[in-house]
Parts: sequence; C-alpha cells; structure tokens
Amino acid sequence: MTPWRRRLRRLRIALTVGLACLIILAAVLVGLLRLLLPQVGLHKERVEALLSEQLRRPVSIDRVEGNWSESGPLLRLEGVHVAASDVNWPPLVIPQAEIGIDLGAWLSRARRWSEFRINGLDLSLERAADGRWQVSGLVGGDSEGGGNPLLSLGAIVLRDARVRVTDPAHAIDAAVRVSELRLINEDGRHRILAVLRRDAPAATPLQFIAEFDAASGSGSVYVNGTALDLAALTQGLSWQGRTVRTGHGSLQLWARLENAEPVSAHARLDLNGVEIDPTTEHKEAGARTIGLAQL
Repeated sequence: MTPWRRRLRRLRIALTVGLACLIILAAVLVGLLRLLLPQVGLHKERVEALLSEQLRRPVSIDRVEGNWSESGPLLRLEGVHVAASDVNWPPLVIPQAEIGIDLGAWLSRARRWSEFRINGLDLSLERAADGRWQVSGLVGGDSEGGGNPLLSLGAIVLRDARVRVTDPAHAIDAAVRVSELRLINEDGRHRILAVLRRDAPAATPLQFIAEFDAASGSGSVYVNGTALDLAALTQGLSWQGRTVRTGHGSLQLWARLENAEPVSAHARLDLNGVEIDPTTEHKEAGARTIGLAQL
C-alpha cells in the first residue's frame, strides 16, 4: 500500500469515528433533554425571563409543562400575560401557547429554530377608516395603541384558528378558518405562509403567501386554490354590486401593495359553469345574471 493510500485510509477511519462520536453525543444530549424537560415547570421564572427578553415586556405565566414532540423539545404554557406598553392598559392574555424547538428548521426557509405557537384562537381583523388594520380577540394588549408585542418574536404559528375579516369600505365581512399560519418576522419585514379555508362545511383550502414591509407598507400576496367552489368561497362577498352564484375550478392570484394599498394584480383562472348575479339593488336597476361556461 502506497503512503498516499495509507493517509486516505487513516482519514476515512478518523472521519468515521468522529461521525460515530457525534451521533452518540447527540443521542446522549437528546436523552438528557427528555429526562430534564418535565422539570421545566419547576423553573417557571426562567421561561418568563426568556419571553420577557424577547418581547421587551414583563411576562408572567400561570403554568409551564415540558415534554418532547416530533420536532424537538416543547414547552406548553397556560395563562401567558404580556404587559402593555402603557400601565393604564390591561396586559395581553394568551390562554394557551407553546414554545417549540424545531430541530429540522435548517431544512426549510419557512421554519425557525424557535417558534411561539398559539392554538384555537378566535380573532377579528378589521380595517379602520384610515386604512389601518386592527386585530382583536386577545384580551388586553396594545391594540388601541397600534402595537403588538408578539411581532418581536422571530416566528409565530397559529393553528386551528378562526379569523373574521371586516372591511366596511369594501363591503367585506367574511370568516376564515386557519389550519396553519406561520408568521416570520425579520427586522420589520414579515412573511406569512398559511393554509386557509372559508368557515363553511366542505370548504376547500387555499394556499396563501405574503411578504410585507411594515415601514414602507409595501409587499406582495400570492393565493392558490384548486377544486374550488366559488359560491362557497365568496359567500357574503360582493364586488361592484355582483355576487357569485355558481362556479368551480382553480385559480392563482398575484398582487402588489404600496402604502398598504393594492397597486397591481393579475390572475390565472381555470373555471367552469360560472354564474354571477347582481345584488338586489342592481336587479332593480335592470342588471342581469352573467353566465360563463368556461373562463
């Protein structure tokens, strides 16, 4: 065997031994974490201090429970109280939340090592006359002052949530079920990835992706849906005095925002059996139903 081959053989053996040691060390660390996680509830003040540092607000928690999930360590929190920026306002109260460590975060841009997860919320998203959107449904907080301490967190995940969206200026009043929504916050820029559906029986899901710059009010939105029932999807919505009676198919929508207002949009449609009815007021004015066999 030549000296060069001997060096390669030794290097291969060293790499194999090093890799085996790393795997064994990782397994030992995981085992220790599994043993120690149930004891986290005895050190609730440390979890409160961690959240206080990230939110830059005093935080208190009624109960902490630690266990292991499929993606990694998981802390279950009950009664999370986040102080408002003004002492005259009540604290933001989150009934149940989780802090998850995602050991597979390096596999996807949409995942973060640490996530703050909230399950089963019932929220309202309302657009005011000045164009600003306000979120309500969580007790207390800074909604009156236009701030939201949760946006200080790197990643927020909503699961099994219901959101009612209202925009009186555009006659929008619709309820949406959120199977999962991920909000990634980075230096004033926010990225949303969500699976949504209308709050109705047999509603089909929509994929929703958005990026938004809070400082400039600019951003982009993408929506994708297949096997859609347009009547169920647009129930309670109207546009220029018309509503959708029937229609099925798929759609993709791209839109750009500037100063929190849409400035451009284009769509790709594959729809069949579309019928669009005028509202009662427009029927009285002589408007008729529009039918499209294919669009």
